[in-house]
Amino acid sequence: MSRSGWIRLPALGSSVEPFALLLALYLPAAGNATSGRAIFEGKGACLACHAIGERGGSLGPELSKIGVIRSPEFLRLALVNPDAEIAPEYFTVVAVTKGGQTLRGIALNEDDLSIQIRDSDGNPRSFLKNDLKSLRRERRSVMPSYADRLTAAEIGDLVSYLRTLRGPPPKIGPRTRQPHHAYSSIEFLDRIGRDAEERPDTLITALEIPAGATVADLGSGTGYYTWRLARAVGPGGKVSAVDVQQAMLDRTAENC
Repeated sequence: MSRSGWIRLPALGSSVEPFALLLALYLPAAGNATSGRAIFEGKGACLACHAIGERGGSLGPELSKIGVIRSPEFLRLALVNPDAEIAPEYFTVVAVTKGGQTLRGIALNEDDLSIQIRDSDGNPRSFLKNDLKSLRRERRSVMPSYADRLTAAEIGDLVSYLRTLRGPPPKIGPRTRQPHHAYSSIEFLDRIGRDAEERPDTLITALEIPAGATVADLGSGTGYYTWRLARAVGPGGKVSAVDVQQAMLDRTAENC
């Protein structure tokens, strides 16, 4: 329900059952947070796409502080009609390869030559745009509506649980220096929008790396630059990914 008291109806083209949607929106948000957590981790399968702290997937937004930044009305609307209000970075990307394969997900990074997509299983997939038959964005969420998957009471319970997610309590005690999260956070290194921030292909071009060169990618992280360097040196060249964390080297191998 909006501030003016009107009910938000589904976006045009939505497949949500109107009666189920209206029923879910009319009922108050009050519910049982304990039951809501069980739904979140079980029947709702929310952890497959969303993370809370170190647990969960990375297809959707991280939810550790969702109870602070979103109102109960917004949370309920997001559950019953996820297409109603969706940030552009979570628009559904549809990529069709020249071989006829269709892949849907959200864009992690994109530049003039390539795009990296996190597919519906949560896996990062990288494509050169020249290898794609078509690439488009659709103003809809990859998240399904729960209006006809959960009862109105269960949605109320789920909203109540989400409202309890307010982040970790502040630590009290002497401050100690911690390593920067960029060195160990795969989510940060594979974050949405990194291409726009760093313009990696412009950087690689500016380096003027000759074909057949041997290059070392020191602190390779998740391989963000490794595969781009490999493309620059070509089949006759060699790129060595170097990192002190084995998990990063494993992720580099996976991405490449």
